[in-house]
Amino acid sequence: MQPLDHIRDYFGEKIGIYFAWLGFYTWMLLPAAIMGLVCVIYGLVRLESYIPVKDICDTSKNFPMCPRCDKRCPYWSLSDTCIYSKVAYVFDNEFTVVFAIFMSIWAIMFLEFWKRRQAEIAYEWDLLGYEDEEEQPRPEYEAVAMETRLNPITKVEEPFISLGRKVPRFICSFSFIIFMLALVVIAVFAVVVYRVAVYAVLAASSDYNMGAVNMATSGTAALLNLITIMLLNKVYEKLAEILTRWEMPRTQTELEDIFSFKMYLFQFVNFYSSLFLYCVFFKLSPGRPAEFNRIFGFRQEECNPAGCLFELLVQLAVIMVGKQIFNNFIEIIVPKLQNWWRRRQNIETPDLTEYTRWELDYDLTQYPVHGLFYEYLEMVIQYGFVTLFVAAFPLGPFFCPHQ
Repeated sequence: MQPLDHIRDYFGEKIGIYFAWLGFYTWMLLPAAIMGLVCVIYGLVRLESYIPVKDICDTSKNFPMCPRCDKRCPYWSLSDTCIYSKVAYVFDNEFTVVFAIFMSIWAIMFLEFWKRRQAEIAYEWDLLGYEDEEEQPRPEYEAVAMETRLNPITKVEEPFISLGRKVPRFICSFSFIIFMLALVVIAVFAVVVYRVAVYAVLAASSDYNMGAVNMATSGTAALLNLITIMLLNKVYEKLAEILTRWEMPRTQTELEDIFSFKMYLFQFVNFYSSLFLYCVFFKLSPGRPAEFNRIFGFRQEECNPAGCLFELLVQLAVIMVGKQIFNNFIEIIVPKLQNWWRRRQNIETPDLTEYTRWELDYDLTQYPVHGLFYEYLEMVIQYGFVTLFVAAFPLGPFFCPHQ
């Protein structure tokens, strides 16, 4: 008998493959994290000898720069962006090209090695073709099915919901999804307006240099964007659960597949749109003198002389690190507090040793409805961060190992 034969049920498969994925994922991130650290160290070593940074930081040259707004903004010196340029070079230097090529190869190798690992686990646990086995309809589906039909495979009468009843539900569900995706785009645009307004106000004051203005604007906008992302994510999570069950999928596998598609589609737009929509479609085309692009009367924010990559770096770092901190709090601290509170309710019991096993287990938090689905989803989102935007934030793999 194989050592893991007793885990060949549904939940055993999910939990076992999750831990196999977790170990493999963490192990594969190690070379990426090392290469990212080498990239940053290379930038630190080469910083003092990099000629563009030396020219920008040379206060004796005093290159005057055009005002960043129309009326109240003064001329400013290029040396104001010295710290900004140094930080940008540390993360975006000559070695970044090598690192980007390495990560492209790493992404392909990761997928191929995971396919092999997944096949090994499925073979060892005798789970090949597991999803193709016959699956009974869900009780919720049978409860609302008003018709029956002859199953073409088993030749047995089974509950059936006609396509005419399902189509209106799919159309309504799809409309809600489109609305939520449009809400994400509107939220991104609102953050853009915030950036432009705050940047204009700070740039009009002579108390701040342009480097500090850029950093303050990028940092606060990224934090605001993170809060918006987490709030929309919670709202859509509840909505996706309601819509998926309202569509009446026939089997549990169909329900999980539909729910997974909805959640990943929204998370993809929610987490990634702010990282490329603003820098690509707004920052790179501010216009030219006398014909500047404007948003609600404000001149569109321009890229720093050191480039637009710093904004992407700040936004990516805040979203990745902030997301990890929030998830750690929800998944580790909150369950411990809940368990402590439930035990506290029984503190007046004279002798806790008289508790039975099920009474002790009652004080624990309940197993989530979707099991480890959100753990998988978080790792997939992390994989997207690493493969799509890692050139802007080489230290990203250090913040990705799942808790």
